Amino acid sequence: MLDSIFIVLLIVGFLLTLISHEEESMIYSMLALVIWLVLFVQSLWIVDVGGTVYNEFGLSAICLGFVLVNLVSLVMFTLDWLERKKRPF
Repeated sequence: MLDSIFIVLLIVGFLLTLISHEEESMIYSMLALVIWLVLFVQSLWIVDVGGTVYNEFGLSAICLGFVLVNLVSLVMFTLDWLERKKRPF
């Protein structure tokens, strides 16, 4: 993956994670989860512009942490939505 696209996806994934927690939105959380999963897989082998391939396990661990955070928040938002749906307002 190109380095510039990788960095842009990293920034967008982080921003979507922040927005999903602020707005408590399942859609933003799902989008952030997909982006972090793509980044997690792509960080296992990073190809430089010159063709050099190297592994970055620290970045993949950070991406895995964000995947877990987004999964937990997605479950919390879904359960909250189901609870609000049951209330007779």
